[in-house]
Amino acid sequence: MLIAILTGIFGLAGVFLGGFITARTTQWTEQQRVQREDKKEHKARLAKLKQVARLLDDDFSRAMSTLNTAIKIKSYTALENVKLEIWLEHRALLASETTLHDWRILRTAAQKMELAKTLAAIIKSEGDVKVDELQITDWQEDKATIQKGCDVLKPLLDIAAD
Repeated sequence: MLIAILTGIFGLAGVFLGGFITARTTQWTEQQRVQREDKKEHKARLAKLKQVARLLDDDFSRAMSTLNTAIKIKSYTALENVKLEIWLEHRALLASETTLHDWRILRTAAQKMELAKTLAAIIKSEGDVKVDELQITDWQEDKATIQKGCDVLKPLLDIAAD
């Protein structure tokens, strides 16, 4: 009878131990899966951020070149080529992934680009308008603002997605 009781106790202990080991293994496996998914999502988010930063940096650089041309030829017509599509499409990502200070710099740079493009369209509809020194000074300030946007993007241009 003692053997039957001991066998029952050891059998029951084996069931509890097996259940505990199974539960812990399942929990560990689930944690590993969640960590893999989180790492995959993080890597994808960083890759997207890098892509957006590079494309926006290109648009900012082109806007500065366009402003240089406008200053050089003293004409609004060059400003029609300013592109804002990348900014408009991905600004939510940049808003969530940059500091408030950096976000404000990027937003201001994009606003300067948008203003230049809008102004060029208005001027085009009114005919040839003479560019004065005050406008050239404004454009030079706009270039400096856009350059600050490029500077904010620099750390994002080559972030590791590992």
